[in-house]
Amino acid sequence: MHRLFAAACLASMVTFMPLVPAVAEPPPLIPREILFGNPERASPRISPDGRYLAYLAPDDRNVLQVWVRPLDQKEARKVTEDPKRGIRQFFWAHDGVHLLYLQDTDGDENFHLYAVDVAQGKTRALTPFKGVRVQGIMLDHNFPHQVLLGMNQRTRAAFDVHRLDLKTGELKLDTENPGMVMSWEADAQFQVRAGTKARADGGFELLVRDAVDQPWRTLRTWPAEEQA
Repeated sequence: MHRLFAAACLASMVTFMPLVPAVAEPPPLIPREILFGNPERASPRISPDGRYLAYLAPDDRNVLQVWVRPLDQKEARKVTEDPKRGIRQFFWAHDGVHLLYLQDTDGDENFHLYAVDVAQGKTRALTPFKGVRVQGIMLDHNFPHQVLLGMNQRTRAAFDVHRLDLKTGELKLDTENPGMVMSWEADAQFQVRAGTKARADGGFELLVRDAVDQPWRTLRTWPAEEQA
């Protein structure tokens, strides 16, 4: 009798025992190399004359370089030799000769502008100024030998616009920053005529000038929440 009672209790426990869901095995981790490693190819860009394709790809040291190949061929050649950091920003100049790229030194974020003669494979440092940063590159196909670039050479707190001659490497101050202008726009004559200025209240204003020898004036303002 005792055995029958014990068996009945055990059966009752089994019947009313809550079911424990099976725990699925977690998916395998994505290798860090896939998430953070170099791509096979990236940033493809066709030259302005339509003859060449340039792109970023790692070399045999796994350092990103710029590679160039004619569009009618499959073999590409490396045109940069960055030693360790890898290149991530490059542009075709409109002169049919140069490819431009930005690179800093050991991660200091002071990016310099370099030019590569694609045919000859020669590289020039166009802004070799220690502690100075280049940003805001502007190009225009109607002015193929010129580059407008922002550079904080005069003062580290503001980026003035400089005009660069790709033929000679001559660099001249073009437009002095009137204060807290973050980005610039050039007109159809490749002259700087507008800029976006940051305001102390967090908003922004659009500055324009009627000619390069005329003073800046505010065209409109907008609050921070309307900034795209």
